Amino acid sequence: MSESICMYNKEYDLAIGPNGSIYKCVSGIGLERFKVSSRDEVMEKPEFFIVRHAKFLGLGKGDHTCPSCRFFPVCGGGCEYNAYVQGCKKDCWQRFHEIALPKMVEILSSIDFVEPDIWVKRSGN
Repeated sequence: MSESICMYNKEYDLAIGPNGSIYKCVSGIGLERFKVSSRDEVMEKPEFFIVRHAKFLGLGKGDHTCPSCRFFPVCGGGCEYNAYVQGCKKDCWQRFHEIALPKMVEILSSIDFVEPDIWVKRSGN
């Protein structure tokens, strides 16, 4: 959990829809709001893609307090897609991360990885 799995603010992450359009959100495929450009626009006017992509990288960073939060690298400022679909402000998960992350570290430090999907309690714990 070193960073958010969301691609909305990530420079090199893009999703390609079934028709070849390029999006900044997997959940937003098919929604114009999350579309960076169409396949044809990329082929015919790549500068259009670059400008639109840069615009997405400047958006969606949460509210003004998010960048100073120590959990910002984990949540990325909240989910732009959920806020759009629900018609509300992005939700803050700071309290959840304050409680959950230390517990996850505690649990992971007390087990050993054996093979994929198999974990055992570390001896001596």
